[in-house]
Amino acid sequence: MDYKKLIEETYSVRDYSDKPVSEKLKNELLGYFPSSKTLMDNIKVEMKIVENADVFEKLNGKAGYNGIMINAPHYIVIYSEVADNYIENSGYKASDIILKATDLGLNTCFITMGDRDEVSKILNTPTGMEVTALVALGYKDNEAKVVLNDTKVGGNYSKADVVIEEVAPSYRKDLDELVFSEKFGNSASVDELLTLGILEPLRTVLFAPSALNSQPWRFVLKNGKVFIAIEDTKTSEYDEKISLGALMHYFQSVFEEDFFGLKWTFDVENAPEVPENFKVAVTCSM
Repeated sequence: MDYKKLIEETYSVRDYSDKPVSEKLKNELLGYFPSSKTLMDNIKVEMKIVENADVFEKLNGKAGYNGIMINAPHYIVIYSEVADNYIENSGYKASDIILKATDLGLNTCFITMGDRDEVSKILNTPTGMEVTALVALGYKDNEAKVVLNDTKVGGNYSKADVVIEEVAPSYRKDLDELVFSEKFGNSASVDELLTLGILEPLRTVLFAPSALNSQPWRFVLKNGKVFIAIEDTKTSEYDEKISLGALMHYFQSVFEEDFFGLKWTFDVENAPEVPENFKVAVTCSM
């Protein structure tokens, strides 16, 4: 797959038509899953596609931002065994499946889960596993809906398929606000990013999903490593971790289109100092 192109083309869709996805395309997605990119190959992960008629009413009120479930023809469900960083791993794999769906001409959207234990029961989770990602799947409804502000019906959305009329326009941070050199707050130069070969990977993470499009991440370049710090935006720990996994997938997939050898480490050592409302979550060496 052309990851950079697919990342730029992928956007979160909240309004779906009734048109079902063909069995051929669903089987292609399911068949792709075993070979999809993974963050940790020692964690058991499974995927299935469930139908609206079987789960929508049961999930409504328990999944979706503020319990408002997205009404899609199908849903991708990712199950994982519980292990260190298993949620980040599921976000990573779900992101790869979402880009594959885009490649097949389908639309998707991460769905937040307010009560994952209850969602796991509803979705018949295998013993010893949890539901770690839920993704709407189908074709967008071309009759775009207009809403005032994007605060009541949000979710993990980067580019929403609605016409939004906002009282205060939403704002997306650029690289000079997100990427720092040596110390937090000291913006990295484009030349430094080019030298390290990470300008394009960092540009793609601007599209990465985050709860309410908050972009809580900051990147600090130090001693040949990239440290990723996460701001406390009062979202759930689950949303924080699943979004981090997707971001890591975007970064690594684009980086490895030109280079090799990127390695992630969650046991961070010699981390740069960050403000009190941030924490360093992971680092990568290249």
